[in-house]
Order: sequence, then structure tokens, then C-alpha cells
Amino acid sequence: MKHNWTSIIYDIYTYVYWEPQTIDCLRKGNKKYNNESEMIEALHKREVVFNHICNVFLTSLNTDQITHFFNRIVDGKKYMEDFYRIYVRDLSDVVAFDNVSNPTQPDIFLIGDNNTISIELKIGAKSDQQQILKYAFLHSQEYKKSGIKKNHNLILLGKGGRSNFWKEKYDSVIDLKIKCINDIDQLQTKYLPYKDDIIKMMHELDIHYISYNDWYHYLQEYAIGIGDKKIQKNYNDFMKEIKIRNLL
Repeated sequence: MKHNWTSIIYDIYTYVYWEPQTIDCLRKGNKKYNNESEMIEALHKREVVFNHICNVFLTSLNTDQITHFFNRIVDGKKYMEDFYRIYVRDLSDVVAFDNVSNPTQPDIFLIGDNNTISIELKIGAKSDQQQILKYAFLHSQEYKKSGIKKNHNLILLGKGGRSNFWKEKYDSVIDLKIKCINDIDQLQTKYLPYKDDIIKMMHELDIHYISYNDWYHYLQEYAIGIGDKKIQKNYNDFMKEIKIRNLL
């Protein structure tokens, strides 16, 4: 689904359709929460809720603002200004899935004319090399569908230092990539016909880590210089969402 702020609302309902257990977060066992405040507090702990908030926020940004965000993350590499389209659940228009049913769904997937960028968000759970390999699969199949050579980047957002993102404590991207490639045969069977594509993309994929604390301060720094009060409020509201989840 190509995302604007209205389509994200439909995406939320689609998620609940496929993941009805999500409704459990509105209950304490078989008992409903005592009030709305308790329910909202529970939603603050749900990673998927924060994912949707991030999608709404990114959709509200213009090209300059999105480019600024990526340029601050990618270790000094500069992105050409690009027009990004944001996708989350339905990637069939932009990714060649062939016969792979129920492929991994990215938290955020942005496709531009020159760049393809996926974002993996973690609040409490840890990620692992299998998840990274599935992102490499998505990127390889986006290239297969478009036939356009682009820069491929995976951005990991987590709390604290880089090593806290993983079940295994990786200190460098090189260590992570080596482990991923060595473990590729442990992927689900449905991905193995694409093994060569995945390995090739693992070599091309630039992987970047940023903490929520750093992201918060990037946003804060940028928001101060925005003259438009409405846009500035969007930034401040989103920064509040990071803060109330104790992600700093």
C-alpha cells in the first residue's frame, strides 16, 4: 500500500484483521482495563503502535526533511534528494515475491528513484540475523521488480548502544554480515531458492544503527529551525511519543 496519512488508517485495520490477538492488549486477561488511561498506557508498550505512529510522521515530512533525516544517520554518506514513497504491508506493487507466501513485512519501507531504504524498529525485543536476511531478501526482490540499480540501506532503530539491538552482541556491521551469511541455510525453506540473491544483497546492503536518543536530538535540532509552527508541532508531537516510551 502506498502510504499517505489516510491509507495508514486502513493499514492499522488491516493489521488487526491479520493479527486479531492485537485486541488482547485492550484487556487484562478476560477483564477490560478499568479506564482509557490504562489502555493507552498498554498501547505505549506495543511496538506495532509505535510503527504506525512513525509511518504517519514520516508521511508528513517533505523531501528535504526526509533527506536530512537519512543524511544524519548514514555515517557521512550523502543521499541525493529523492522522492520517497512509503510502504508497509502490501509490497506486491514494488517487490517481486514470486511464490514466497507471507514474506517478512518491514516496519517501514521507503522506495525512491535512487535509494531503497528499510527501517527496523525495536522497543523491547531483540533482533537477530534471520531478520536481517529477510530484509536483504526484500531489497533483492525490489531490485528484481524495478530493474533499477539503487543504493540499498537498512536502518536499525533501538534503545542504547548498537550491541543492545541483538540477541548476540555484534560490535560491528562486518561481524553481523559474516554471521548472517554463514547462517543463511537456517532461513525458512521458502527463502532458500533465493539464497544467491540474498547473499549478493547482503554484500551491497548498507546497515546503519541509530539510537532513539540520537534520533530524538536530531529531530529536536531540526525542529528548532523550522519556521512553520504546524510542522514544528508535528515534530514535537512525535518526539513526545519517543519520550513517553522511555526510549531515550
